[in-house]
Formats: sequence, structure tokens, C-alpha cells
Amino acid sequence: MTNGEQYSGTDLNTYDHSKPSKHRVVERVNSYAIFVPIGRAVTLEVVWRILENCWCDLISEGVYNNRVFRKHHSELCDEHGCWVHVVGRIFEVAGLVQFNKGDNAYYVLAGDKAKTHDIGVSG
Repeated sequence: MTNGEQYSGTDLNTYDHSKPSKHRVVERVNSYAIFVPIGRAVTLEVVWRILENCWCDLISEGVYNNRVFRKHHSELCDEHGCWVHVVGRIFEVAGLVQFNKGDNAYYVLAGDKAKTHDIGVSG
């Protein structure tokens, strides 16, 4: 950590973890949402319904990307572009998907492993 700073919470940044950031790190979780600060002035409130919608589409389509997120939550993308990435990273950090940098999309882990993680959502 730089300057003795330490950040709690799960790091949702993508690549260079040698440069810690207090942004895109889970700030808190409650029964309603996961809170992730983006920049200095914005905190994304990722309500569980957003994760449920994206997860159902990920399972049915086999991919999670900008198109999948916009299907249900285009107004959020218009407000802030980090939504797609933050939700994808939540799935990735949970061990459910793998990110493919080549096409900027997340895929269910090989062997259909992610389908064994029941989050209580019915189609």
C-alpha cells in the first residue's frame, strides 16, 4: 500500500493491484445492496436485484457484457459507465465467471461450475 494507506473491502479493480486504490473497493454490504465508491463523489449502490437480473442473463446467454447489463439497466449505464465492470468484477471475485480482455466480456467458468452456485433466483 502506498503512503501507509490501507483499504478494507474486496478490491474490484481489474489489473494492476500493485497500485492500491480506495475506489472500486467494496465499502459496505447490507441486506439491500453492495456499496462501491467510484471516484471521489460517486458511490454505486449495487442492489441485489441488479445482480439477480445480470446473473439470470449470464446463465441463459453464457456471457455478461455491456449489452447484457443495458438490457435491464440502461439508465444506470447512462449515469455512470462503471456499472458493467463493477457487476462483472463482483461475479469474478466470487469465482463465478472469468474475464476475457479480448472481447471485454465475462464468461461462466468452464465446466458450468458457476451454475452450482444457487443465488435463489428463478428464471
